[in-house]
Amino acid sequence: MRKLEKKLEDYSSSSSSQSDSENTEDGTSGETSEAEIENNILGDDPATVSQFGPNISEDLARRWRKYLSEGLDKEVKSTLLGKMLIPENCRPLTGPKLNPEIQFMLSPTEIKKEGFLLELQASLGKGLASLGSTITSLLEKQTEEGETIFGEPCRSRKNLMPRALHGV
Repeated sequence: MRKLEKKLEDYSSSSSSQSDSENTEDGTSGETSEAEIENNILGDDPATVSQFGPNISEDLARRWRKYLSEGLDKEVKSTLLGKMLIPENCRPLTGPKLNPEIQFMLSPTEIKKEGFLLELQASLGKGLASLGSTITSLLEKQTEEGETIFGEPCRSRKNLMPRALHGV
């Protein structure tokens, strides 16, 4: 506590050595408040620092919250995954396959776990491929005023990433 008091005293004395009557550009006094001094010494209050970014569309957030808490219906998931293909120039999005020699040495439980992970990787890969095709469209398309480039493919593909997160 003494160190903090000494720093506050040192900081106050260095501030007071400057003319108290000086005004800043915005017309306020050049004096520093005690709260500002504490903030300079202690740093930002961690209780006030936000861990979250800006909000997304409420309609999108509502849907994603549902998919994240309940998962995606199997038929919907199957339909979505069936529509999407991995781009030829980005084949690693398919995910690695288990070597038959290694599969032979695994227990049935480990094989089942591996199958689940392969399915999850396929979902993520196709979701990323979808995102990639949307980004490619954005880069290639010159939009005119009022024209939208976000149609049905973007609306249906957004569901795969939350599904994969729910599956983990």
